[in-house]
Amino acid sequence: MAVTCGQDFTAVVMEKGDLWAFGTDEDGRLGLGTDEDKRLPALVGGADEVFDGEAVVMVAAGGGAHSGSGD
Repeated sequence: MAVTCGQDFTAVVMEKGDLWAFGTDEDGRLGLGTDEDKRLPALVGGADEVFDGEAVVMVAAGGGAHSGSGD
């Protein structure tokens, strides 16, 4: 599992490579395709659904509205 915290949001990569995020979704920073804030973790994408079967292995946040993930 990997966790990163940005300004007012958090992203978590689970052991199987699914990416979850919660917090303030200003400017789409959670990666959910909306700007709706989430108080509970929301699935950004599963390895099989969004990332062409590749598991996310790391996640990073920086500054106010920046986040990224990689395989």
